[in-house]
Amino acid sequence: MRRNALIFMFALLVGCTNHQTQPTATVPPTAIILPTATVLPTATIPQPIATSVSSPNTESITNMIVNITNADRTALELHEIDDTGQASLKLSLACPKNSCAKTKLHAIPNQPAFALVAGDSAFGGELYQIDYTNWQATTIADRVDQKSLAITPDGSKIAFLRLRTDTTAPVALGSIWVYDFAAQSTSQISEWRAFYADLIWLDNQQLLFSEANVGTPPTDWHTWLLDLNNLEQPRELSAGRIQAIVGEQQLFIEHEQNRTADLNPLIQIERYDLESGSSTPISDWYDRYSQTLKINAAPNQQKAALVAGGEPEMLGMTTPPQLGVELQILQADGTTSQPLFVNCTECYPRWSSKSQIILFFDSNSDQLVLVDAATGTISYKTLSTAFYPHLSTMLIIDK
Repeated sequence: MRRNALIFMFALLVGCTNHQTQPTATVPPTAIILPTATVLPTATIPQPIATSVSSPNTESITNMIVNITNADRTALELHEIDDTGQASLKLSLACPKNSCAKTKLHAIPNQPAFALVAGDSAFGGELYQIDYTNWQATTIADRVDQKSLAITPDGSKIAFLRLRTDTTAPVALGSIWVYDFAAQSTSQISEWRAFYADLIWLDNQQLLFSEANVGTPPTDWHTWLLDLNNLEQPRELSAGRIQAIVGEQQLFIEHEQNRTADLNPLIQIERYDLESGSSTPISDWYDRYSQTLKINAAPNQQKAALVAGGEPEMLGMTTPPQLGVELQILQADGTTSQPLFVNCTECYPRWSSKSQIILFFDSNSDQLVLVDAATGTISYKTLSTAFYPHLSTMLIIDK
């Protein structure tokens, strides 16, 4: 792992969210609770197989946008990398309070643009819409949480979590807001409270989010559905915290079992059917720090990638035996692909904007790993030695 490297940030459409300690929130009394089946630790991820080639298709990694902080963390610098690994600086954005934290880039469908937040994780930052044809930046809102952004499938709206620190609460409270790109208007759609997270659009009007009931750290998560046409009646769908959505009905929920003796939570992923309100486990219980489980949805929500493994050096825990990641493609119709083995340490999946290629960056060997979601073909591409991208975010744009 490169401890002293520049932090690079590549972004795509969905990502992970970490949360800070906040005061206890109350579940709205008007919630309608749908039935949820009992979670049983019975399903097991099959043993993976490897399919690889030595030379990737260079068309798959052109027009890549890189986001890094400058040396004193006062600004974010946007670079564009070509297929040879060479980059050019396109735009620099100053950060409020002169303390930039790593961020993500979110492609906006049907627009030659993406969104990002420039700021820090404690107080939020400026939310920008960046046009990559002329590299013009438009400010949408301030005090925005870097980790909770979601753009509608048609690219017409962006939902985000706005933060408040001017209260008696020990940390920031949050509220969900929506910005309409066409009308250039912003509206608040939820009250101020703690523990909002994981914003995901079900369609262009219905928004999924998670909320915890207990703090230090946030636990007892529940997943909710909020319709923009009926803001007074949010509907509770399931216990657990949402990770991703595939199609219009299949949600993936993360559940936490009682913690182990060393306080590491045991995590299980299950598939929740929105129509029937039933859940099916798709993984065993895993210790989060030695066997990380994560799901990322494709931009068109028709596929998702389930990854087991990830960070073998995380918190100094025991290195997983596979020394890489196990990858499965989950389909909207409920089927799953054969498992694949990706020889990539400290890696998490990021979809290209074309939705068929899954990207990883292996920070231990300075190479991109590309997985074709249709064929399972795995290929590798070494970047210029001038770049050490942060593994958590990346974005490929269509020009």
